[in-house]
Amino acid sequence: MARFPPSSRVLQPCRDGDPFVKAIPGCDWCAAAAGRDFLAAKGHWDWIVSTPPYSQFRAFLQGAMPLADNIVFVSLVGAWFVRSRQEDMRKAGFGLVELYEGPISTNRPQFGLTLAAGWARRGWQGSIGHYWIQKLFNAGRIRHHAPSFRKRLRIVAGRTAGKHFV
Repeated sequence: MARFPPSSRVLQPCRDGDPFVKAIPGCDWCAAAAGRDFLAAKGHWDWIVSTPPYSQFRAFLQGAMPLADNIVFVSLVGAWFVRSRQEDMRKAGFGLVELYEGPISTNRPQFGLTLAAGWARRGWQGSIGHYWIQKLFNAGRIRHHAPSFRKRLRIVAGRTAGKHFV
């Protein structure tokens, strides 16, 4: 949480078993099982911080954007780059500020996808910072990968220049 210092009002949309409520004292929370459904929430928060259910990432992102100016979701890294979600973010005036990919756990079965904390912010139009956390629970050991990430984006942009996709 040191990298994304939530200030003022913070909402945790799915409290059940999520460590963010403990990590951010005084944050508001939702939990469907407790009758406080995030997708029906009203109000405005400065930050929404959560690990949304993978199967409901888009619904949670769509629900979060009208409620907050900053959203941090821990999810599969690819969840941020699905075309429909990118379009949802553009229409709502959000941009992806940073991605922090975590190390691959050695004590769990692997399925080939990396978890990342992604920060989306209202009004952001800059580039995406891409970081890789080398060791779990050691935020001081972060290696910046933005140049190689930007290079890959330029390669993809060069291949798709002038092409229109439906």
